[in-house]
Amino acid sequence: MLEVFNPFNKSFNEVQEGDLEILKELAEGWHVEYKREKTTPQKIAKSIASFANSHGGIYFLGIEHNP
Repeated sequence: MLEVFNPFNKSFNEVQEGDLEILKELAEGWHVEYKREKTTPQKIAKSIASFANSHGGIYFLGIEHNP
């Protein structure tokens, strides 16, 4: 069974609003993708499908990542 990407180190059901601060620290990579510019539904679907076919991930739409 594949282990799903989870940056919170707790069950997703236990995540609170304050836990979301950790998302600001995530660098783009295998499990995280940032899209600042408007994109097509097909490109969004392709990215989400790639997460679904691996260990999951987080897709940020409308956000520019500033490391």
